[in-house]
Amino acid sequence: MLASSGRSARALSQSTCLAAEPLADIMAFDWSETGVGAFAQWPEALKSAVRSALLSSSPMAVLIGPAGLTISNGAASTILGDSAAALGKPAAAIRPDAASFFATVIARYLEGKTTSVRDQPFKSLPDAASTPVQSTTWLNIDVVPIVDVDGARLGGLMLASETTEHIHHAQTLSQSEERFRLALEASGMVGVWDLDLRTNINTADPAVDNVFGIDRKRALQGPSLERYMEAIHPDDRARVERAVQETIDTGQPYRIRYRVIDGDGRQRWVVASGKLVYDEQGRAERFPGVIVDVTEQMQTAAALNESRFQFETLTEALPQIVWSCDAEGVHDYFSNRWHEYTGLPKAPIHSETWKKLVHPDDQQRVFTCWSAAMRTGEPYDIEYRFLHRSGEHRWLHVMARPVRNEQGRIIRWFGTSTDIHDARLLASEREKISQELERIATQDPLTGVLTRRAFLERTSAYLAKLPRDRAACILMLDIDHFKHINDTFGHAGGDKVLSIFAKRVGRCLRSSDLFGRLGGEEFAILLTSCSEKRGAQVAERIRSKLEREPVDLGNGARTALTVSIGISVADDPRWSLEGLLAEADQALYRVKNSGRNACLVWKREEMAL
Repeated sequence: MLASSGRSARALSQSTCLAAEPLADIMAFDWSETGVGAFAQWPEALKSAVRSALLSSSPMAVLIGPAGLTISNGAASTILGDSAAALGKPAAAIRPDAASFFATVIARYLEGKTTSVRDQPFKSLPDAASTPVQSTTWLNIDVVPIVDVDGARLGGLMLASETTEHIHHAQTLSQSEERFRLALEASGMVGVWDLDLRTNINTADPAVDNVFGIDRKRALQGPSLERYMEAIHPDDRARVERAVQETIDTGQPYRIRYRVIDGDGRQRWVVASGKLVYDEQGRAERFPGVIVDVTEQMQTAAALNESRFQFETLTEALPQIVWSCDAEGVHDYFSNRWHEYTGLPKAPIHSETWKKLVHPDDQQRVFTCWSAAMRTGEPYDIEYRFLHRSGEHRWLHVMARPVRNEQGRIIRWFGTSTDIHDARLLASEREKISQELERIATQDPLTGVLTRRAFLERTSAYLAKLPRDRAACILMLDIDHFKHINDTFGHAGGDKVLSIFAKRVGRCLRSSDLFGRLGGEEFAILLTSCSEKRGAQVAERIRSKLEREPVDLGNGARTALTVSIGISVADDPRWSLEGLLAEADQALYRVKNSGRNACLVWKREEMAL
């Protein structure tokens, strides 16, 4: 059963009226049969995660325990269906088709690990009242562990963002590119080849073998892929080998241009295109493709670059703005997407036009980046805000590459401008949520200090890098008679004392020190770069400050606040954090047995006697 954090369910329900109805369903649900206990007894960390999910307009869900019991908001219906129907059910039972995915997520958050997946496909859940055809939605999913103040892993907080439009957009672009390649291959094609990935034997048309300098007798014996590679120009061979291997490894379409030495010793330019063929088990078994001789085209590349018709045929099929400029940077071409995007008429673009279109805060950065590209010939790649026809400045990703003549001199630039505004906003929102999730995972919700796990991890990391000639101190703090405070003033009074205690202690520390709550009224401090003497002084300053200032609990109620402190000194790299905490804890134990409200440094030589 999940341990109680001493907070009532009413505190969560009062946080917002927007989540009232879903929260009421959660509170009314019979959780006793699930093994997680009554809702009122749930830890504050779990309630906080539920609140975040219910308030979010993005798809979010809380998965509880090893079974992955589900609490989701309405926006998460793509993944987990109707939130009311999914309530309290294991995620794998709701989505059997994604059982392995949720098993991995659950295993990772139980280990305290975050899971991040990109473009995860989910089939729509069956609906007997609608068409039986299932659609596919793609999502980016992040799952962060939900950790209690004592370090217990309670579940995972899942955040999703849909990328379906991006995937469909990429598929559309791929199809357009495929049609363009097929049109190219229909003209000047030498022949076809087919590589058997199981035997590494390549079978090709006689014309292809001739281009690669392989006689017919050798071709009938089944040349290996390496034999074809030997005919490729030495300057291109490594690049072709990488492209072939990348296609085999990733399944991406293969397309590359390179030089070969044919049977007569002549250099020829070819374009090779291909794609993998898979067997019924989904394993790549063949790699067929075509070879196109583009020697003549390469020899007349300069003339072809001037062919406006062929260029516009390709660029107008693209969703990006395509543009070009001469070697001096004067723009002389924009695709129609430019006019659609800016609303400007087809007229020459001057420097003053650019000043009106580029956001004032980005102008200097754009000018610097473009000037560097023009000066060095390096690719131009930048993101900046640009005035849309709607009057809004939207983010563009602008890239350009230089075109060089045979002497290597830049003769012009070709570039594209892609609207990434929505993606930028989504990334910004995701970053904010990630930061909030990180805060929830590392900050104690009551006192604002580090959680036990965060304190131990950061202290261990600091001690691991501590130089031999430096020292640090570990302080273990325990509020005296805290049970009496709780019994006298109730949990609300006890929580107020804990919160005030943390604030007062924090004022005695430096920004480099670490302060964490280990559980209940027990706290720990790492004093960085601190000698034994100074550690004792800081501990005494904390103790005396707390003793001098009773806590006002309101309505005339006041209580004294004292603390017992045990101190250990990390002055030897051989001492582990576990050992240092044990020493500080033993020193604390002696203080409490000696009457409390005091500080004691653990002296290894003396204490061992």
